[in-house]
Amino acid sequence: MRAGGSWYMRDLEWADHNNSEPGEYHPALQPPEFTTAGFRWTSSADMWQFGKLLQSWDQLDDDGHILVRLLTENAPGQRPSAADTLRHAFLRPH
Repeated sequence: MRAGGSWYMRDLEWADHNNSEPGEYHPALQPPEFTTAGFRWTSSADMWQFGKLLQSWDQLDDDGHILVRLLTENAPGQRPSAADTLRHAFLRPH
């Protein structure tokens, strides 16, 4: 989201459950690791969801496509953090 000239991220649906088992929570956009035994929700799963949401935008420039590829990596440890994402060229003011 963008407000006051700055970007910020907020997951209203799952914000209080970081590092928790998903239980009955079954998001429409499930990261690849979601079905792994012992899966615990992490910020990396949030970032994967954010990448999938960005992917649905019609007007992504080259930087946007690069960011989507980074965020939707199959390996959770390879995805950028929220802080790194906010520093990505796609989200910097032009």
